Amino acid sequence: MRERFAAQDRRLGLVAVGLDDGAATHRPPLAESLERLRGARFMILLLGEEYGEAVAGQAKSYVNLEYEAALETDGDVQVLAFGIGPSYAGGLIAAGDEPRMAEFRRQVQTNHTVRLFDGSENVDEQAAAIHLQLVYAAWDLHKRPAQAEDGFDSDIEPEDLAQDQDIESLEQRFGSGRSGASMNAHSVAEALAHPSELAAREQCREADAAIGLGKLRIARDHLRRAIELRPLDVEANYRLARLYIASRQRRYLGEAVKQLELVRQIFERDGQRYYACDCLLLQARAVIERGDSATALALADKACAELPGYGRARYEYSHLLLLAGRADAARRELLGAVKRHFPLWPQAQRDYRFDSLIERAGRDVGEWLRSHRDMARGTLDGEARIGERMGVGIPVRPALEEIRNPNSLARVSCASIRRQHGLVRTAFWQAVDALKVADRNVADSCAEQRIAEQRAVLRRHGQVAAELAAAQRTMPVMVSLTVLVAGVALVGLLSWDWLPWPFVFGILCLTSIALSLLIPVLMRPSPGMLRRELWKLDAQLQRMAVAHAELARSAGRAEPAEEAARKTQVLMLVFSSWCNSLLRQGRHQPYAEIADPLKPGDLLVADDDELDELRSRQGHEVVLRNLIDASLIGVDGEYGRRLYRVLEVGRDRLVLSEIDAYSRQGN
Repeated sequence: MRERFAAQDRRLGLVAVGLDDGAATHRPPLAESLERLRGARFMILLLGEEYGEAVAGQAKSYVNLEYEAALETDGDVQVLAFGIGPSYAGGLIAAGDEPRMAEFRRQVQTNHTVRLFDGSENVDEQAAAIHLQLVYAAWDLHKRPAQAEDGFDSDIEPEDLAQDQDIESLEQRFGSGRSGASMNAHSVAEALAHPSELAAREQCREADAAIGLGKLRIARDHLRRAIELRPLDVEANYRLARLYIASRQRRYLGEAVKQLELVRQIFERDGQRYYACDCLLLQARAVIERGDSATALALADKACAELPGYGRARYEYSHLLLLAGRADAARRELLGAVKRHFPLWPQAQRDYRFDSLIERAGRDVGEWLRSHRDMARGTLDGEARIGERMGVGIPVRPALEEIRNPNSLARVSCASIRRQHGLVRTAFWQAVDALKVADRNVADSCAEQRIAEQRAVLRRHGQVAAELAAAQRTMPVMVSLTVLVAGVALVGLLSWDWLPWPFVFGILCLTSIALSLLIPVLMRPSPGMLRRELWKLDAQLQRMAVAHAELARSAGRAEPAEEAARKTQVLMLVFSSWCNSLLRQGRHQPYAEIADPLKPGDLLVADDDELDELRSRQGHEVVLRNLIDASLIGVDGEYGRRLYRVLEVGRDRLVLSEIDAYSRQGN
């Protein structure tokens, strides 16, 4: 043990002391031992098989008296207890035959969680386990404030950006004004209106001063008074729970769990999910100190599940796994934490609690960085191919081997993706313009045919106009003849007196109906039919005039169809390369995934199958506008991927536009 302490005393900030160092003093051994103990931070208590010799004039041994002196400090001297020998086999502490030893064991077991060794381990394994426990205790007691600020990059945009402090420095967040309304600065008038709050703040300040002097018992007393004044004070409850956990005494650990549960409920009520997650992790720390590893890991797992992107939660979860003896799982969680928030990796390298697995974790992080570097390299290669196909220059490639931050590599890839989209947009409009010109060329080649069609329509228009004029001239004659025939028939009928009047009236009606049917037959086509046909011919002539005017305007500006085909092929290749760059990053969308809630302005790369899935999963009626020929995007068949812009997102309606996705001004 002394060899291990000597090797790391600078990192731990501790020096081993004892009566076997050979130093001469003027005080008796017991007084010297107790004096050294009261000035210590930790007492490593090794319980063996024998009680030991009693001190002269005392009924108890040196170790027993030193232990009781440590308890009298009420946590200022933390006791790390270990049992070594056959009496501690099977995870149980045997009472033994010696009454004093049995009483001593019961006293230690009541106040502390004892780590047991049954003697099957060798001395090196026992020393390593004891040293690890001391490392954790020293870390909690001597956490360096600078670690809360190490290497945080404000430009990083991973999921884990909500917190930039260490998991156990929540009290520093209160000081920065991030803890909510209860910690905001108050005016003098407000303070006088709330005297209990003012008194509680004063107790917290006194606790800060005591902590700075290393007087943890005094700090706990002040925080207890603050809670008496304000039972729901978040800061006081949280800090007192931390001090209870740091004491490692069983009588305090249960209280720490209760106070953290209260603080967590307050944070959940206020919607501060990250702080509530911190409380769960501290509860797990308290529970594991009581020896219940399964419950502690369940609490930590719950914290990570509630905020999957919170890297610092997984960082602390890794600590707990390592403390529970699950080194492989701890290494995986540490890698997951680093992936979510890379500044945690330099912190882990300085964290001597990770000394046992930092080498293997370093290899895992190295592989992960290489994968990021390969992804960025492939994306830049795709941009170079697009620039070569379009005949444009691209920015100078950065030296990827010199970039050791995955967030910086991700920014390089994202910037390349955006530049590639700009080239896709340019290629799209070049192809569209070329196709329009090619269409004009086709129209010019058919100009003679259109002129012939116009002449035929004009001839037919003249014929119909002539027939209409003739029909209009014939109409008065036919009407006069009809009236004459009707008059002669009426006179003849009236001259026959023996005919009844109803009969005469019926004959006249039948004659009128027959003449009205006979006149259109004799005058086919009728003037109405000719007039309607003439209107249709007029409209057709107007459309032809507009088409001829468009042809006249486009004359002399046409490019060959081969140029349009070439630019279309360029667009096909550029779009395909851009999609490959997206897939290389594990993405299907330029800035979001289909599974994410869509909003107006988003870009969407999808094929027909993905649109059908979007319809069925989100219950949207997908409306497509401004579509172009599928051959433009360079895929075979009807299931090609296309680029859309989201124009409208309603309750049950999603409007996508393809042309708008290729804005000439950019996105």
